[in-house]
Amino acid sequence: MLLDHKIINKLMKKRGFACRRSDKNFSIHGEYARNLQIVYSKTYRTREGRVEDLVYFGVDLLAEAFVIGMYRENIDVTDGIYINTSATIPQVLFHKFNTDEVERVLNKLITPLNDSL
Repeated sequence: MLLDHKIINKLMKKRGFACRRSDKNFSIHGEYARNLQIVYSKTYRTREGRVEDLVYFGVDLLAEAFVIGMYRENIDVTDGIYINTSATIPQVLFHKFNTDEVERVLNKLITPLNDSL
């Protein structure tokens, strides 16, 4: 179970991501629940322009799975999407939901940016 306190916040802060006020339009809140999906972002300067990484955490209630997704886009270019992928931690593995498991999935999804200044 969730033995560590604020696993997601700690791991994302360690990677330089933040949940800014401008990211709130990507967060989804339900009528009876908050933070059904939460988004963290990080912006880089490259030779080709500004690149923004969005990492989202959500829950697929029908599949009973925890979803972590990665979206990388050059925001200075039309259709500048570099990465759009996700991974799930199924309900069967919720007992493994700890810092190591979340970090393993993040390492798989968040690939290094090759063209940074």
